[in-house]
Amino acid sequence: MFRSWEYWLLFFSSYAPLFAMLAIRTYERVWLSSLFAGIGLLAAFGLFAFLRLSSKRTPDRIRVVSADSRPADATAYIASYIIPLFPSGSPGANQLLALSVLLAVLGAIYVQSALVYVNPMLHVFGWRTFDILESSGRRSVLIAREAPASGSEIDVNKFAPGVLIWST
Repeated sequence: MFRSWEYWLLFFSSYAPLFAMLAIRTYERVWLSSLFAGIGLLAAFGLFAFLRLSSKRTPDRIRVVSADSRPADATAYIASYIIPLFPSGSPGANQLLALSVLLAVLGAIYVQSALVYVNPMLHVFGWRTFDILESSGRRSVLIAREAPASGSEIDVNKFAPGVLIWST
């Protein structure tokens, strides 16, 4: 099982594209644009660190009975990118504070909910989510690069309650 700081790392990585968009929006204020670009790059790097860390854990072997794709999860997440892009012009201090509050609230929900596996950046880098039925009868969400074949045995790490990651 992963620790809270790892969930926060994953949360910030899910917003790397938002920070890139904010860097573009604030290009006329170099310091602010650079700050957003730096946060975006660190956030994207955090995803790679997270995936590397998860592959180092001792896996459990499971047998997959069936696997179905979950394509809508990341798509629904994208809506939260749009809110900060509505105001015109470069954001002022009050807009930045409001964005910070929004990110803090979204982060708290993300880290404490079962949605911790929903991360659009995983999809950008070729990872997908699947509903799987294990031979034990348990249903889980699997994060993987490809769908496991029915009847196959795979090595997974527990990511969160009911969520597994398969580093193929």
